[in-house]
Amino acid sequence: MDMRANEEQCLQKKKSCNKQREVNYNETKTVHKETIRLLVSDPCEVVTCVEPEVCQLDAERNPVCRCGDTCSLEFTPVCGSDGKTYSNECVLRQEACRARKSLRIIYRGKCSSGVNPCVSVHCQSGQECAITKYGIAQCECPPECEPVMRPVCGKDGRTYDSSCELRRVSCLNKKTVEVAYTGSCGYTLAWKEIGKTTLRTAYRAYNTELSIISNPVYCERGMGPCASYTCEFGGLCVERSGKAVCECPVCPAEFDPACGSDGISYGNECKLRLEACQHTRKIDVLYKGLCRKLKFV
Repeated sequence: MDMRANEEQCLQKKKSCNKQREVNYNETKTVHKETIRLLVSDPCEVVTCVEPEVCQLDAERNPVCRCGDTCSLEFTPVCGSDGKTYSNECVLRQEACRARKSLRIIYRGKCSSGVNPCVSVHCQSGQECAITKYGIAQCECPPECEPVMRPVCGKDGRTYDSSCELRRVSCLNKKTVEVAYTGSCGYTLAWKEIGKTTLRTAYRAYNTELSIISNPVYCERGMGPCASYTCEFGGLCVERSGKAVCECPVCPAEFDPACGSDGISYGNECKLRLEACQHTRKIDVLYKGLCRKLKFV
């Protein structure tokens, strides 16, 4: 196959991928044909959940609104089995639901107020400290991610299904990989027949059957739309339908207070950025810890 035919074939694939439809192409421009069926990347994109619920995928990749407990602002801290302090028991359960991981209360009160086994454990990049039911701290890689496609480009030049997948794969491979930008790493694509379903990008970093890609077709590599896009007021750049869009962050429930330049204490730095984003105003972190004037968010 000449380079020109290869380029045309690749562009045809990319065009069909962007439109999320089926396409037939003639691989050699003579006889051989192949059908590609493309998978909708994120079923949750078309679902709006009522706060505080979040959209998650069930075992059959159906979008479901979950984690609907409304937690009070009461500050009765508990120490979680991840070695982190949560402002109350409800917030810990909410975080466990949102992060799809098992969390238990080790003891009531801040993790710093009692014996926290995680303090003496130094986990490698990407690992998280977890405390067993016997009170023993150990380092673990993040739990299995949702079966969803929210692609990010890693600084290793590989496309991952999501930032969660990047962290998990990096941890399992004992490597440190950061997100370069949201979206696929340009136009490098490859296809594989998996039953009647699709295809993944050529840049799969982990060792599963999906990483065995037959007859990959490579196109010129580009940059995602977020590569040169800057969001203001704490917003995060995400790729939607091939365009860069600023969205407010989704914050963890971890209690790691920060004092904002507005004189208000926030549960963590992410919640400070969320406040700035939702009200389109600039808020800087003055220092870690509660503000001396006790306004709390």
